[in-house]
Amino acid sequence: MTCRICGHETKSTTQDYRYRESGLNNIILKDIEVRTCPKCKTQYPVIVNLDDLLTTIAGGLIAKPFPLNGPEIRFLRHYLGLDLQGFAKLLGTDHTTISKWENNKRKPGPQSDRLIRVVTYQKDERLRKTTNWVVDYLMSIAAKPKAVTATVDPQRGTTKWAKAA
Repeated sequence: MTCRICGHETKSTTQDYRYRESGLNNIILKDIEVRTCPKCKTQYPVIVNLDDLLTTIAGGLIAKPFPLNGPEIRFLRHYLGLDLQGFAKLLGTDHTTISKWENNKRKPGPQSDRLIRVVTYQKDERLRKTTNWVVDYLMSIAAKPKAVTATVDPQRGTTKWAKAA
Protein backbone atom coordinates (compact mmCIF):
# COMPACT_ATOMS: atom_id res chain seq x y z
CA MET A 1 0.00 0.00 0.00
CA THR A 2 1.34 3.43 -0.86
CA CYS A 3 1.03 6.53 1.30
CA ARG A 4 -1.81 8.83 0.26
CA ILE A 5 0.28 11.86 1.25
CA CYS A 6 3.72 11.28 -0.28
CA GLY A 7 3.35 8.11 -2.38
CA HIS A 8 5.99 6.03 -0.57
CA GLU A 9 5.39 2.39 0.33
CA THR A 10 3.95 1.94 3.85
CA LYS A 11 5.04 -0.65 6.40
CA SER A 12 2.64 -2.78 8.43
CA THR A 13 2.74 -3.27 12.22
CA THR A 14 0.28 -4.54 14.80
CA GLN A 15 -0.22 -2.01 17.57
CA ASP A 16 -2.70 -0.01 19.60
CA TYR A 17 -4.06 2.96 17.64
CA ARG A 18 -5.76 6.14 18.88
CA TYR A 19 -8.78 6.29 16.58
CA ARG A 20 -9.28 10.05 16.19
CA GLU A 21 -11.04 9.48 12.86
CA SER A 22 -14.10 8.58 14.94
CA GLY A 23 -14.35 12.19 16.12
CA LEU A 24 -13.41 11.02 19.62
CA ASN A 25 -9.98 11.55 21.18
CA ASN A 26 -10.39 8.84 23.80
CA ILE A 27 -10.86 5.73 21.61
CA ILE A 28 -7.94 3.33 21.33
CA LEU A 29 -8.14 0.35 18.99
CA LYS A 30 -6.29 -2.59 20.50
CA ASP A 31 -3.83 -4.69 18.50
CA ILE A 32 -4.86 -3.68 14.99
CA GLU A 33 -2.85 -3.51 11.79
CA VAL A 34 -1.48 -0.01 11.23
CA ARG A 35 0.24 1.04 7.99
CA THR A 36 2.95 3.69 8.55
CA CYS A 37 4.82 5.69 5.93
CA PRO A 38 8.53 5.73 6.79
CA LYS A 39 9.02 9.05 4.98
CA CYS A 40 6.19 11.31 6.21
CA LYS A 41 5.17 9.19 9.29
CA THR A 42 1.49 9.19 8.30
CA GLN A 43 -0.40 6.29 9.88
CA TYR A 44 -3.40 4.45 8.45
CA PRO A 45 -5.39 2.00 10.58
CA VAL A 46 -6.57 -1.09 8.73
CA ILE A 47 -10.23 -1.41 9.67
CA VAL A 48 -11.51 -4.84 8.64
CA ASN A 49 -15.20 -4.22 9.36
CA LEU A 50 -16.08 -0.57 9.92
CA ASP A 51 -19.75 -1.24 10.73
CA ASP A 52 -18.82 -3.68 13.50
CA LEU A 53 -16.23 -1.25 14.87
CA LEU A 54 -18.70 1.66 14.98
CA THR A 55 -21.29 -0.58 16.65
CA THR A 56 -18.72 -1.62 19.26
CA ILE A 57 -17.83 2.02 19.95
CA ALA A 58 -21.53 2.99 20.19
CA GLY A 59 -22.16 0.11 22.59
CA GLY A 60 -19.16 1.19 24.64
CA LEU A 61 -20.47 4.74 24.84
CA ILE A 62 -23.87 3.53 25.97
CA ALA A 63 -22.13 1.52 28.71
CA LYS A 64 -19.76 4.33 29.69
CA PRO A 65 -20.01 4.66 33.49
CA PHE A 66 -19.87 8.47 33.37
CA PRO A 67 -21.94 11.19 31.67
CA LEU A 68 -21.56 11.54 27.90
CA ASN A 69 -19.59 14.51 26.60
CA GLY A 70 -20.29 16.57 23.48
CA PRO A 71 -18.20 14.62 20.95
CA GLU A 72 -19.66 11.35 22.26
CA ILE A 73 -23.21 12.65 21.77
CA ARG A 74 -22.26 13.77 18.24
CA PHE A 75 -20.78 10.32 17.54
CA LEU A 76 -24.01 8.61 18.61
CA ARG A 77 -26.11 10.99 16.49
CA HIS A 78 -23.94 10.35 13.44
CA TYR A 79 -23.96 6.62 14.20
CA LEU A 80 -27.76 6.72 13.97
CA GLY A 81 -27.51 8.69 10.71
CA LEU A 82 -29.49 11.64 12.07
CA ASP A 83 -29.11 15.36 11.53
CA LEU A 84 -29.54 17.84 14.39
CA GLN A 85 -33.24 18.32 13.73
CA GLY A 86 -33.98 14.60 13.51
CA PHE A 87 -32.07 13.81 16.70
CA ALA A 88 -33.71 16.73 18.52
CA LYS A 89 -37.16 15.56 17.46
CA LEU A 90 -36.40 12.04 18.67
CA LEU A 91 -35.27 13.37 22.06
CA GLY A 92 -38.11 15.86 22.42
CA THR A 93 -35.93 18.96 22.38
CA ASP A 94 -34.76 21.52 19.83
CA HIS A 95 -31.70 21.43 17.57
CA THR A 96 -29.98 24.33 19.36
CA THR A 97 -29.95 22.31 22.58
CA ILE A 98 -28.36 19.35 20.77
CA SER A 99 -25.78 21.69 19.23
CA LYS A 100 -24.91 23.13 22.64
CA TRP A 101 -24.49 19.62 24.06
CA GLU A 102 -22.31 18.49 21.15
CA ASN A 103 -20.09 21.56 21.40
CA ASN A 104 -19.76 21.27 25.20
CA LYS A 105 -21.50 24.64 25.68
CA ARG A 106 -24.07 22.97 27.94
CA LYS A 107 -24.18 19.57 29.59
CA PRO A 108 -27.24 17.39 29.22
CA GLY A 109 -28.94 16.59 32.51
CA PRO A 110 -28.88 13.01 33.80
CA GLN A 111 -32.31 12.26 32.31
CA SER A 112 -31.26 13.51 28.87
CA ASP A 113 -28.00 11.55 29.09
CA ARG A 114 -29.91 8.35 29.81
CA LEU A 115 -32.47 9.13 27.11
CA ILE A 116 -29.69 9.53 24.50
CA ARG A 117 -28.34 6.10 25.48
CA VAL A 118 -31.75 4.39 25.45
CA VAL A 119 -32.78 5.99 22.14
CA THR A 120 -29.49 4.97 20.52
CA TYR A 121 -29.89 1.44 21.83
CA GLN A 122 -33.51 1.20 20.74
CA LYS A 123 -33.04 2.71 17.27
CA ASP A 124 -30.22 0.37 16.23
CA GLU A 125 -30.91 -3.33 15.72
CA ARG A 126 -27.17 -4.16 15.73
CA LEU A 127 -26.83 -2.79 19.26
CA ARG A 128 -29.88 -4.67 20.49
CA LYS A 129 -28.37 -7.91 19.16
CA THR A 130 -25.00 -7.38 20.85
CA THR A 131 -25.88 -5.53 24.06
CA ASN A 132 -28.68 -6.79 26.27
CA TRP A 133 -27.36 -5.16 29.42
CA VAL A 134 -28.10 -1.48 28.70
CA VAL A 135 -30.68 -1.00 31.47
CA ASP A 136 -28.26 -2.34 34.10
CA TYR A 137 -25.66 0.25 33.05
CA LEU A 138 -28.09 3.14 33.32
CA MET A 139 -28.26 2.58 37.08
CA SER A 140 -24.47 2.71 37.48
CA ILE A 141 -23.63 5.96 35.65
CA ALA A 142 -21.64 8.19 37.98
CA ALA A 143 -22.98 11.69 38.49
CA LYS A 144 -19.65 13.45 37.93
CA PRO A 145 -17.75 13.22 34.66
CA LYS A 146 -14.19 11.95 34.63
CA ALA A 147 -11.54 11.94 31.93
CA VAL A 148 -11.57 8.40 30.60
CA THR A 149 -10.11 6.46 27.71
CA ALA A 150 -11.86 3.63 25.91
CA THR A 151 -9.81 0.71 24.65
CA VAL A 152 -11.74 -1.04 21.89
CA ASP A 153 -10.88 -4.58 20.86
CA PRO A 154 -12.42 -4.87 17.37
CA GLN A 155 -11.76 -8.62 17.16
CA ARG A 156 -13.69 -9.35 20.37
CA GLY A 157 -16.20 -6.51 20.04
CA THR A 158 -15.41 -5.23 23.54
CA THR A 159 -14.76 -1.82 25.10
CA LYS A 160 -12.95 -1.20 28.40
CA TRP A 161 -13.01 2.16 30.16
CA ALA A 162 -10.10 3.43 32.24
CA LYS A 163 -9.13 6.69 33.87
CA ALA A 164 -7.24 8.84 31.35
CA ALA A 165 -3.52 9.18 31.87
